[in-house]
Amino acid sequence: MLAKLKVDTAYPKFAHNLVYLTSSRNPYRVEHEVMASILDKRPKRADVYWFVNVQVVDGPYAAYYTVESFESDFVIRVQLKLGFRVEQDINVFLQQIAKDLISKGALEQQKRKYTAKNGRKLGDFCFVIVKDELSTEADLTNWQRVIMRSKLFIKRFTTSPENWFGLEYSDVQIENVPLYLSKKKVVKIRKMS
Repeated sequence: MLAKLKVDTAYPKFAHNLVYLTSSRNPYRVEHEVMASILDKRPKRADVYWFVNVQVVDGPYAAYYTVESFESDFVIRVQLKLGFRVEQDINVFLQQIAKDLISKGALEQQKRKYTAKNGRKLGDFCFVIVKDELSTEADLTNWQRVIMRSKLFIKRFTTSPENWFGLEYSDVQIENVPLYLSKKKVVKIRKMS
C-alpha cells in the first residue's frame, strides 16, 4: 500500500521524508496506529517513510544504529541505540543516517527545487508523533478509568516529545489516537419510522 501511495498523485505530497517515532523494538513490526495514521486518516504521500525507534542502552555515551529497508528505497526502519548521557537529537541523527544511505546508494538523492543551502541532498523531514488518548468507548471499571486518566494526566506535565527527542526546531505533527483497552458494547441506533 505504501508503494502505491508513494506514486498516487491524486494526493498532495505530505513530505519528502515522513518520520514516525515508534515504540516497537521489533525491526519487522510497525504499530497499527502508525499505519492507520498514514493510510486511514488522510493518506500521507511521501518519498520515503521512516519508522524510528529509540532505545536507551547502558553505555553512557553509546550512539549507534541499525537500518532495515525491506528491500526498498522508500521504507526504512531505524533502530537508534543511544547511551543514557547522549542527547536524543533525532533530527540530527536521522539526517546523518540519510546522508550515509545516499552515499552508499541505498537511498536516492532528494533534489530540492527551492533551498537557501547550495548542494543540499536531502528533502524536508516531517515528524509525526502518535499520542494515545483514553477512548470514551473503552469498557473500564471506575477504578481502571481513574488509573488510566491519572497516567495520561501525568504524561501531560512531563517534557514534550518534541523537546525529549530534540525536535523543537523541526516540522512536528502530533496526532491523537484513541486508546482502546477493551471495547464496550456499542448501542445500535435505528431510524424512527
